[in-house]
Amino acid sequence: MRMAFYGQNGPEVMRMLRQRMRVLWRRWRFRLRSLPPALLAGVALLALGSLLAVWRLQHLPAPRVSRPSVQRRTPPAVHAAVRVPSRAPAAAPAAVSPRATRPVPPLVGRMVLGYGWVFSPTYQDWRFHDAWDLAAPFGTPVRAALAGRVSFVNRDPLLGTQVGVSDGGGLETVYAGLTAVRVAAGDPVEAGQVLAQVGVPGLAGSGEGDHLHFEVLRDGVPEDPARVLGSAPGGAA
Repeated sequence: MRMAFYGQNGPEVMRMLRQRMRVLWRRWRFRLRSLPPALLAGVALLALGSLLAVWRLQHLPAPRVSRPSVQRRTPPAVHAAVRVPSRAPAAAPAAVSPRATRPVPPLVGRMVLGYGWVFSPTYQDWRFHDAWDLAAPFGTPVRAALAGRVSFVNRDPLLGTQVGVSDGGGLETVYAGLTAVRVAAGDPVEAGQVLAQVGVPGLAGSGEGDHLHFEVLRDGVPEDPARVLGSAPGGAA
């Protein structure tokens, strides 16, 4: 075994190694005796671990060479016979059909504050007003100016109880300062249908008396209600 490993000069090599080891042992044995036992144990374990690692590497099995798998091709006849079910395209949402009815004034009353820069009786200053404030007695019916669906019903501290109606095409009308609301969110309404009655105004309109606060929003942006109704339903203040 040694001859096979070292060749024909195996005995000579082994003799030289033994002599070299004796010289090293004579030179370092006194120094090793002076070292702490813990350090000697650590060195011995390190040497043993190295020998085990070398032995393990020499006895590892030969690596297996993985061959690429041959991709099987399905005959064209099989592809033709197998039909992959196709997913039907999703149906497009039905478009909201435009209402044939014309806009209806929410009520007929005196214009307290119009759209634009006005002097506010409540705040006693000039400010931009983005709606119509139509004076009307308490309990006056408030009608939907445009057909659509009720988008919300809530209570606002500045405007009072309010109802929003959206036509489904980006146009929304808002009625505020109400009482006795007759609709709920999600209800369909027609133009001219009674939504509620004129009630107690909110804090922002407390200095104007009983009135309806009427807004028109296009894509969420207020605009002059006259662009929808044409003219104010009543005389100016």
